[in-house]
Amino acid sequence: MKKILFLMTTGLALFASCSKMLDIEPTDAISSSEAIKDKAGIEKAISGAYDAFQNAGLYGRNRVILGDLAADNLVWTGTTLDYAQLDNNNITIDNSLIDGMWSGAFDGINRVNGILAAMPGISDINDAERAAYEGEAVFMRALYYFNLLTYFGGVPIRTSPTLDVNNLDLPRNTAAEVYDQVIADLKDAEIKLPPTGQMPEGRAGSMAATALLARVYLTRYHAESKTEYADLAIAKASQVISDGGFSLAGNYADLYAGNTPERIFQVVFSVQDRNRLAEYFFPRSLTGRYEIAPAESIMVTYDVADSLRFKASI
Repeated sequence: MKKILFLMTTGLALFASCSKMLDIEPTDAISSSEAIKDKAGIEKAISGAYDAFQNAGLYGRNRVILGDLAADNLVWTGTTLDYAQLDNNNITIDNSLIDGMWSGAFDGINRVNGILAAMPGISDINDAERAAYEGEAVFMRALYYFNLLTYFGGVPIRTSPTLDVNNLDLPRNTAAEVYDQVIADLKDAEIKLPPTGQMPEGRAGSMAATALLARVYLTRYHAESKTEYADLAIAKASQVISDGGFSLAGNYADLYAGNTPERIFQVVFSVQDRNRLAEYFFPRSLTGRYEIAPAESIMVTYDVADSLRFKASI
């Protein structure tokens, strides 16, 4: 009987202990209401939204690779069959590269939407700071959506954060509606962002929004053949040239070496937080994968006399 009583009391003690453990606050996650509630939280969230650009599906690798691979400026030379599908224009529904582009962009959009949803409750910032944070957020949302638009056409438009599973499936918006959303966000960003020279490296200033608007208008002109967008593209590009304070780099190779007077906006990587482009382009003799390589058809288009541009690019 004593043994039975001991086992029962031991079991009750374990149950009480487990119950208490289940009630503690999680240390590896934080609720959306707690994550962004002051200026410090906004700063961290803004950094997190920029960080999503570094995703392998975006500028961390495949945003740079897949367009040229599909256009035959690159050829597949490696072992990953998903790249072969792009090279051969025969893409299956389970292609991980396409999935990564889609999910990476929408991850960034959701981070940005979380920031914008939290902004009205932030009280320890002034009006200028609020405008700057909002400007950065809508600029990033526009760039994420522009990336999606150029690869997928019309996609679902989300302007509020996804906090649960109740609203995951949205219908696809038209390409025109996505263009309108991107343009509206960039016009808002132009007004709210500080001058580009006042922003830290890797964060957007007003000229980044103006320059991206020029590209969006030009892309829409080619997609819809409406001259009004060509005129708007010229106007915005001219504004960047005349008012931006930028100039062409004296040495073409400097474009691949970091900061240049041409830089308007850049995604910043470091040794610890790197992209994997070199790994995928470099030959195996340089510890690369040699997954893709410049096509012969693109190499022969370079001017033989312009060896610097060829060496820097190829």
